[in-house]
Amino acid sequence: MKPTADPLPDLSAYPCFLTIPQVAELLGVHENSVRRRISAGQMPHIRDGRILRVPRDGLLAYLASRMPSAPNRGTP
Repeated sequence: MKPTADPLPDLSAYPCFLTIPQVAELLGVHENSVRRRISAGQMPHIRDGRILRVPRDGLLAYLASRMPSAPNRGTP
């Protein structure tokens, strides 16, 4: 079995808290899609008045939770 690459992006070059446009660019979605996910409680965020930021680690956790799980190849 050959090793698989980590499917999660390397966000080490990004700040600890990302803006909505940064998250949208990383995910390849519109900024409004990111805002909807935040409003629905699906994506972790920090709010300071009207300013929204997504913690880098929170985004990685969100992405990990959205990854399909590996098929069960254990015992029957």
